[in-house]
Amino acid sequence: MAVPDLNKPACVHCEHEARPHGGCKVYATPEKPQACTDFSCLWLVSQSRPFEERMIYGVRPDRSHVMFHDARDEDNPNTLYVHVDPAHPEAWRWEPILDHINAVLGRGCAVHVIIGWRRIVLELGKAPVTRDDGAAARTALRVIS
Repeated sequence: MAVPDLNKPACVHCEHEARPHGGCKVYATPEKPQACTDFSCLWLVSQSRPFEERMIYGVRPDRSHVMFHDARDEDNPNTLYVHVDPAHPEAWRWEPILDHINAVLGRGCAVHVIIGWRRIVLELGKAPVTRDDGAAARTALRVIS
């Protein structure tokens, strides 16, 4: 994802990423950027819910290569964003991930699957629309108010 507060464009690894296995080198330090402190993916948010409402451990982004977040902007308030590691472009098709996507679609929300520069827009009852126009790069981490 793009992180404007860090001048980090989309589709570029963060300078703080602990490669090759993921994670953040400054996560538990004072150097952690505020935009990152304010953000929680939906897997992490789910872990504070009662056990039966949590997303399974295997869906954790560093395990599944997929990260969910909801829309935090007024342009697409009923949208789930599914960011997929471009090195694992089919990861979003894994059954536990698809189950979550289908549940969200069933509630009438749109799902944007973002794989690098490609965006696949899913809406219930409509054919998937794929865009390779760089629109995915405009999906950025926004400060949560």
